[in-house]
Amino acid sequence: MPDHDDATRLPDDFDGRVRLFPLPGLVLLPHAMQGLHLFEPRYCAMLERALATDGLITMATLCGGLEDAALPSPTLHPQVCIGKVVTHTALPDGTHNVVLVGARRALITRELDTPAPFREAEVAVLNDGYGDPAEGSTSELRGELLDQFALLLPKVMIVQEGLRNLLSIELELGMLTDLIAHTVDFSMEQKLTLLAEPMVRRRTKLLIQWLRERIDHLGRDAASPGEIEDFPPRFSEN
Repeated sequence: MPDHDDATRLPDDFDGRVRLFPLPGLVLLPHAMQGLHLFEPRYCAMLERALATDGLITMATLCGGLEDAALPSPTLHPQVCIGKVVTHTALPDGTHNVVLVGARRALITRELDTPAPFREAEVAVLNDGYGDPAEGSTSELRGELLDQFALLLPKVMIVQEGLRNLLSIELELGMLTDLIAHTVDFSMEQKLTLLAEPMVRRRTKLLIQWLRERIDHLGRDAASPGEIEDFPPRFSEN
């Protein structure tokens, strides 16, 4: 598997045109990894095209629920995450298991009319920025974020060991924010809000606020294993 920097780097000739993989209720964030099980012919064709070209699949979220998934062109939230295939396994029954890593935030600017069986669009990439230093020291925000996240974690050895490993790595604040947001079972709307926010300080402060609210709701000593999603996440069915 390529290292993280390689996995999240867009091709030099990336022109803003993407293949869309819409799913209900799933929001991929940059830097996070997501397992997918592809079985519909249109999405198997999308994967084949991705593997033959830039390796990119852009995860989009349906505005409606499962009832809209079967529609020819259900409405999508404009916030999307450009993902990159990092592993791929073709199964004997013609289906595929794929692991994507989120590469970049993006915003759909227009959908394209193409002969492909899957949807395509032009997107504007939203690169991380840190904004006004007066909004807070990145080191202080990082410490506060990790403190709140630790309070939410169950007191089990394997999870606490994962946190210690996280503390030992000097991740950029933007990456750390996205990884924690992906791990906690926030609502789809909350994750879409974080996906739409490229300014790291604002995104981190919002995440800290939501972690505090979750902790206050549970009680500081009542965090349970159910609050944290499985990681790596289970495969999502298309």
